[in-house]
Amino acid sequence: ISAFADAVNSEWLGLQSNQSNGLDLPIAEQNRILAHFAPPVLKPVRDGSAAVLARRRADAGFDHWAASNIHPHWHPGYSSASVSLKQIGRPPGDASASEMMAIADLADQFGRGELRITYTQNIIIPHIKLIDLPAFYDGLVKAGLADAEEGLIGDIIACPGLDYCNLANARSLPVADRIFARFDDPARRHDIGPIRLNISGCINACAHHHAADIGVLGVNKKGVEHFQITLGGKAGEAAQIGKILGPSFAEDDVPDAIETIINLYLGVRRKGETFAACLDRLGIAPFKEALYGKG
Repeated sequence: ISAFADAVNSEWLGLQSNQSNGLDLPIAEQNRILAHFAPPVLKPVRDGSAAVLARRRADAGFDHWAASNIHPHWHPGYSSASVSLKQIGRPPGDASASEMMAIADLADQFGRGELRITYTQNIIIPHIKLIDLPAFYDGLVKAGLADAEEGLIGDIIACPGLDYCNLANARSLPVADRIFARFDDPARRHDIGPIRLNISGCINACAHHHAADIGVLGVNKKGVEHFQITLGGKAGEAAQIGKILGPSFAEDDVPDAIETIINLYLGVRRKGETFAACLDRLGIAPFKEALYGKG
């Protein structure tokens, strides 16, 4: 994260000084643009790391949440935190009116009244003091929003699918829920570790299934919904399209297929190796064989 931040800052400084971009903007125009990106003025605060660590040691729920839903911040003594809108039994990204009010209240109380909706269908509240994180978490618990799913297998991105979209070929939301329910043990989800699983209901790919570690694409076969699985998609600097494993699966068989993939990964991963890194090392062949047998 630090190296990435340094690279971004270096590029930004280059833009400010008209280097590397070939632009020759007047100073007045530069200043006008920069004014839109002025960072917030954050007061110096005492380091709250000790308070966070003490709470993590005393509270397993907070520990799980902090491990996945707290993010580094550029200002000492601060952090950003994710509110996971992913739970078994609810469409990914959905929030009730009362939950939205609770999130807004927490943003006012702890995050300078600011919140950001992410493409992963979660909410980020920036600029939270480290020392306030335990109280912020308690507020999430009270609102029923203290799930620790950021970046884990339960953090599924799913489009509305055939339930709500007239472009879709298949339903996405029920499949997402059934996969999440298959991994209903929070400890197991944390053991699996960072992984991106996305589900799109058609080739328009609104849920970015093609750029996920595990992608699920809804297809229609003679009026029957089926689901194609891809592996190895990536976003970012090293972007690549996931590779299709083989023939599509009936809806009832998708959770079994995903579990087969995950179980293989858990059986062959090296210490500290993420699913993406394991897949880069092994390729898709072992996963394809696990699903379809030797062909």
